[in-house]
Amino acid sequence: MSKKVVVLFTYNRLHGIILVYLEVVSLKNKLYNVYFPIWLLILIPAVWLITVPVNFIIDSIVLFVTIKLMNIEENVYKKSIIKVFLFGFVSDLVGSLLLLLTQFIPNDIVGAISWNPFSNVYALLYVLFSVAISGICIYFLDYKIAFKKLNITVKEKRKIALVIAVITAPYFFLYPTSAWYSEKSYIAETNEPIEQFENFVKNDKGTSITDNNLTNIFSFSTRFTKYSIYSDEIRNLLYDVDINTKAFNVNLTLSENIHINEEKEQEEVYNWLEERAIITFGLTTDVDIVNIDLKIGDYEKEYTFNKEDLNNKYNVNLNEISEDINKFKELIGYEIDTEDVEIY
Repeated sequence: MSKKVVVLFTYNRLHGIILVYLEVVSLKNKLYNVYFPIWLLILIPAVWLITVPVNFIIDSIVLFVTIKLMNIEENVYKKSIIKVFLFGFVSDLVGSLLLLLTQFIPNDIVGAISWNPFSNVYALLYVLFSVAISGICIYFLDYKIAFKKLNITVKEKRKIALVIAVITAPYFFLYPTSAWYSEKSYIAETNEPIEQFENFVKNDKGTSITDNNLTNIFSFSTRFTKYSIYSDEIRNLLYDVDINTKAFNVNLTLSENIHINEEKEQEEVYNWLEERAIITFGLTTDVDIVNIDLKIGDYEKEYTFNKEDLNNKYNVNLNEISEDINKFKELIGYEIDTEDVEIY
């Protein structure tokens, strides 16, 4: 099989999963503020309505083209496509589960696996390992089971199984989740950042400290900022709440690519975190404190933001700021002139 064909179908499989993600975002209004690694989508049954036909079409094309190029007259496609498709889907699930299991051990490597595997060599190696395991599963399941009763030679069975495994292995595991949450790409794709922020406020205002959506608010708030350099380098986010003190606690890890060596850089980081706290206060009813434990390589510092202090600092009432969308946008750095809007 030619290199062009391999590249074509590898790209199509990745592109298909990306289209799935976009479709889910457009269909599910509340999914837009959740950090979904691309590889996690195939574990969500609701998404199977899209991934199943996409993967079936891709597996069909790969299998059909392969047997044609090998000049095999046996009706391999008709006798094996269902099994090939099912084994491919199951193998992708196996690889995805391997990645999911790492998420229960928070550290820089795990954060990179879900956010951007290319930012950490060990994360990249583990994701490649998961892709390889899925590919190996595809090969052996197809060779040993899907093609078992076909009237073709062992060599032909192995060759077809190998081609399918190499081409349809889940390379989309490598796609950085950070690409979806980059402010620059976000603006380029939506062209409606202000409208998206307004929808964000409309849908999430009034969230309680006991609401699971609280963590999503903080995550999604990183898309609206004057300091995108920091949002783009998020590697891990962990949360917990203290109902007694009305505190929202965040453990935040950024890539070691970020360097905080000067007073100006430290001030920028503080302002970026303050933006996150303002949005959190503005959309919640009973969070009074946001504690952020920030880690960047060897740099680690705790930041505490108090709602009352921010009210006094900016002469606002954050309990009511969600009702004044222009004031809210101005407070976190948006331009108010919607005819020529920029997000920094």
